[in-house]
Amino acid sequence: MSEKENGKEKLRLLLEEFNLLQEDEKVSMPVLLQKVESVLQVLRSLGTDGYTEDQTHHIVNYCKLKMKYARKQIENGDVEEGLQFAKSVISYYLKEASAPETTLEN
Repeated sequence: MSEKENGKEKLRLLLEEFNLLQEDEKVSMPVLLQKVESVLQVLRSLGTDGYTEDQTHHIVNYCKLKMKYARKQIENGDVEEGLQFAKSVISYYLKEASAPETTLEN
């Protein structure tokens, strides 16, 4: 399994964990922050810092920024909003990473 496929599978599993957390009425901030950090670790393993032409890396970098924002929401006490936002970021990555890459032609 390629690194990209392995990362997508890890993110799918983490999304399932987020969904289970949402079903629990009492979502613990530390547990949720730990899950967000796990997502960020997976994204870090998939991406690269700096400029690149690769569309996948742009998606990864975008998702890293958005997951950091979700973490900030949770840290500021908006646990439910942060949970929903984190789930939407993972879903976005999974959708975009599965889409065929397109190139711009002149």
